[in-house]
Amino acid sequence: MLAKRLISIGVTVIRVTLILIAVISAPFLYNFQKFFLDRKMEKLCAQDAGVKVYERVTLPASRFGARGELLPVIAPEKSKNLSELLFGNEYLISYSRQTIKAGDPFDRHFSEGRIIKYTEMITRTSDKKILAEYIWYSRTGGEFIPWGRPSSTNCPSPPEGILSRTFIKGD
Repeated sequence: MLAKRLISIGVTVIRVTLILIAVISAPFLYNFQKFFLDRKMEKLCAQDAGVKVYERVTLPASRFGARGELLPVIAPEKSKNLSELLFGNEYLISYSRQTIKAGDPFDRHFSEGRIIKYTEMITRTSDKKILAEYIWYSRTGGEFIPWGRPSSTNCPSPPEGILSRTFIKGD
């Protein structure tokens, strides 16, 4: 009888210990997803992230401000988007978004990570030629978050400017 009681107590202690270990280590083990997503994003960034300029365009100096920024050619209240504001119908700035790894990073405590690829392209409308493209990646979530918001990271970091590399100030 005493032996059965001691065995029962021993089994209970082992069960409670295993449960405590699982509860305490789960948040730390869950953060491994963030680690693997960051490695995947770094690999993708090394392949194709950044600005690629295929053709530089020289614009008149009157199209640039004092700090070198492009000035609007259309009144802001009359333009529908950034392309129209800066270039009228001469050039088109387009954006696309592709989900590489889907997930809900804002899901309560165990944030499921996601990776998104963003592409920004500048196209000359007269001949549909792509002048430049900028590709960047973003990872959000993939960790245990008892409070607050999930972490995020982008690459390349800091973000690069596609406009200043494509359009050059002329005379």
